Amino acid sequence: MESSKQEILNHIDTIATADVEACTEAAVTKIAQIDSSIAMVGFAKYGLSTAALLDGLIAGYQSVVTKLAPTCGDSTIREYDSMGRPVTVEITNTCVAYNGDRASQTELYCLGRLRGPAIDRAQVSKEATRDTSRWVAQNALPGLQSARAGR
Repeated sequence: MESSKQEILNHIDTIATADVEACTEAAVTKIAQIDSSIAMVGFAKYGLSTAALLDGLIAGYQSVVTKLAPTCGDSTIREYDSMGRPVTVEITNTCVAYNGDRASQTELYCLGRLRGPAIDRAQVSKEATRDTSRWVAQNALPGLQSARAGR
């Protein structure tokens, strides 16, 4: 009975810790977005160039995207006919983010012809990091780059 009670308490503690970590990450992301907006308004209000600020933000976000890139790789399964010729080839691209999240896509070739869509490796990489700050940075970059282009 006591052992079961402790297992339940340990499980509750694990869930609570995961919730706190998720909330903390979300709050940090929001603060970074708010801080960027406040900085832009402050720079503009005092007549300072926002170009340098945007350049710094873009460089920082690009650094996050690069440094937090997931580990990706392909696995290939080949099936051969009785004469040893490849009949089907299945390639799966899988990416694993630093937090353990995964994403994958598969493409299939029959008799050398692609059947269905090709793997979008950039999308697999991005999807693996969907619950990380890399995702936030990737999604923020186009807006920052657009704002910078308009300056």
